[in-house]
Amino acid sequence: MLRVRALPQGSCSVFSFNRLPGLWGRAMGCGSSVNSVSLDPDPVIPVQKSPPAASIQNVDVIDAGCDNIDEPEPEEISKEPLGECRLRVFHVNDVYTLENFPLLRSCIDALSDGIDAANVLVTLGGDFLAPSLLSSVDHGRGVVAVMNSLPVHAVCFGNHECDIPFLSMCQRVQEFKGVWLNSNIPTFSEEPGLGSLVDNHVIKLAGGRSVALLGLLCGGGKDASLYRKGAFNGHAAKIVPVLEAVDDAVTRVRRVHPHVDCIIPLTHQELRDDVEMANRGHNFPVILGGHDHHVVNELHNNTHIVKAGSDLFNVAVVDLVWAEGTPARSAPTSVSIQLVPLATPPKYKGPPLELVYKADPAVLEEVQKRQRPAEELKEATLAVYPADGSLTSVGVRLGERSMATLICTALRDVAGGDGALINAGSIRGNKTYSDGKVRFADLNAECPYPSSQIVVNIPGAILFEAIAESRAPWRGVVSATQRVDSEPGTSRDALHCDDNMKVDPNTSMVFQVAGQPFDPDRVYHIVIDSFIMRTNVVFKRFAEAHPDAIPSDESGQPALPMLVRYFCNRIWANLCDVNGDGTVEMHEVDEFFDEADTDGNGEIDLDELMVAMSFRLGDLDVSRILAEQCISFADADKNGTISKSELRAFIESEIIKK
Repeated sequence: MLRVRALPQGSCSVFSFNRLPGLWGRAMGCGSSVNSVSLDPDPVIPVQKSPPAASIQNVDVIDAGCDNIDEPEPEEISKEPLGECRLRVFHVNDVYTLENFPLLRSCIDALSDGIDAANVLVTLGGDFLAPSLLSSVDHGRGVVAVMNSLPVHAVCFGNHECDIPFLSMCQRVQEFKGVWLNSNIPTFSEEPGLGSLVDNHVIKLAGGRSVALLGLLCGGGKDASLYRKGAFNGHAAKIVPVLEAVDDAVTRVRRVHPHVDCIIPLTHQELRDDVEMANRGHNFPVILGGHDHHVVNELHNNTHIVKAGSDLFNVAVVDLVWAEGTPARSAPTSVSIQLVPLATPPKYKGPPLELVYKADPAVLEEVQKRQRPAEELKEATLAVYPADGSLTSVGVRLGERSMATLICTALRDVAGGDGALINAGSIRGNKTYSDGKVRFADLNAECPYPSSQIVVNIPGAILFEAIAESRAPWRGVVSATQRVDSEPGTSRDALHCDDNMKVDPNTSMVFQVAGQPFDPDRVYHIVIDSFIMRTNVVFKRFAEAHPDAIPSDESGQPALPMLVRYFCNRIWANLCDVNGDGTVEMHEVDEFFDEADTDGNGEIDLDELMVAMSFRLGDLDVSRILAEQCISFADADKNGTISKSELRAFIESEIIKK
């Protein structure tokens, strides 16, 4: 009889899915227990205060932990050939929306019929906590709840998991009921809140086979630029590059679990690195990948590399089969891949897809429940400007417009750049704000595209030329990128800029950046849509000549969550500007806190903040969801309230320094 080992947190795990009732038995990770996650639909889970787990760099510690605690008798490996065994894996990756999870559940139900529950595995190859509208509200709580309802059995990190606050990410790791793999960020073992991460995980299949899983995230070396300074609470700088880590990770599995039939890595990295990993000779039957958003189904060195594409429009169904009579400790005799469409992707132009799965009612209900905060936020008023019609995005392709300037200013402030640019074609609201109110739904209409805002170091001379070229149609001159069917004087490629970057309207020449006289020899930190770096002829030429100077798209964020943060920061600034002079000083922060903390317990809670917002920001339609958003950005310890030290630190970093 198989037994589940009791293991120290942060090392390795052994699990048999057939120990749980039904297909949707919960796959618990190393150090987890049935009661470790609250059943409250929206819990605030404290970070665990357990001792630091064993480092995955220390193989001896891991070996001792896995072999000496509740160690079963050495497992007898059958010398007789085993019967046929099939493992069916449902793999997805890079999921930034909840809407297709109910379809995935129905697909799994249908395609698992007749397969032993122990031999069904659901995996997600990173990038699911962020970025999305919902994650800007709940920091990934909703998607983890939906994943648990499916359930997803095993995940690895994606680079965008660091887009939410680190303590929130730790809470999401604790809330996840499956196995969260981490095979190449050894210093995560120093974090008490990440004790449930596992270096590797072994699945015992019905039929006598066993399979080990690894989880590997891109980072370090050539991929170091994917991460902002301080990402993952500083641990991003300590990621061991996948191609340096994989050999040792395989060695650890083989040492601790010498009887596994095969090893399957979950990866979040570029396809070229998956290919190089396949060529290492570890005899992986399949690499379950992520990071690339397009569908991948390739064979390299007898290793299948599979990526399902983003947002659950497809699921990769992977069958690993051991034929009857195959000896123990043998690789699968066959591997087959089927890419199953679940929904039609936007902008799809191929033949009609055969979509056969309907939304599972239970998962759909969970999705709708978890989406409510985002739906409520859409109706929230984020800011109020003069009700004189001066704020507008109408005619944004014809010349400078105030809403375009506001958007650029917000992106600059949140990203901490010297300036920000956005092209006219990316601003889509076409609205005059006659009542002065900016609602979240307005921002969603103005900036609907999910492309990434990155910070690029751009020489002043290049910046000067790029803006002038993009605005040439405004001067009656044909630009290199102007469409032949464009109306005279209009340009979708014209670059708008923030309020501290000034451009002569007659010549399109920049004369001020970051509030200072323009310097063609200075290198400016410019927040810019990554799309522009490929479409503006000047920036494209610069990027091709200096590819190492251009951060990866993955290092940035979409505009929408950045705009939400900007307006929440602005609310805090207005609240703390007690004397109303437009400048926040620390004594004002203290004065506001003491006034808002009406019960004197040293914390501002949600109700107290709403009262303070109503009193100080009377023209703003104060809503609970907006107040919750403001708290979430300043709440460093994620306990749902704001202490004076938290507020001071937040105002210092987000308002005063910026």
